[in-house]
Amino acid sequence: MNFLLALFFILPTAPPPIAVLVDVHPSFMDAYILTTRPTPYTFTCTAHVFDASLKTGLLDVKLIAERGKTTVATNAHGEYSVDFTVKMNDAGDLADTRVVVQRNGAVISDQRNTTTLKQPPFAR
Repeated sequence: MNFLLALFFILPTAPPPIAVLVDVHPSFMDAYILTTRPTPYTFTCTAHVFDASLKTGLLDVKLIAERGKTTVATNAHGEYSVDFTVKMNDAGDLADTRVVVQRNGAVISDQRNTTTLKQPPFAR
């Protein structure tokens, strides 16, 4: 009986089911605010990480990506951390994203995606 009780406290708990939502859009579509805005030729990228069983947010990561560049942002809260990478092509019509979610240093989700983007009307 003591052995089973000891195993219960030693074994780590399983992570909750994770849902990841990624959004990439031209920065000119952001809400208008009176403070500094990104240039019109940039893209606002966000990754939202949810606990799918409780339907609650765990972490959010936001970054501003430029054409032809790779941008990385990280965020950590409690036992979770998120690494968010966005690589834009030179034309600005493709975004490769990668979201790595870790719990206590162990990777529990690694999501990669390629998104085709519509060009703004004033694209160069």
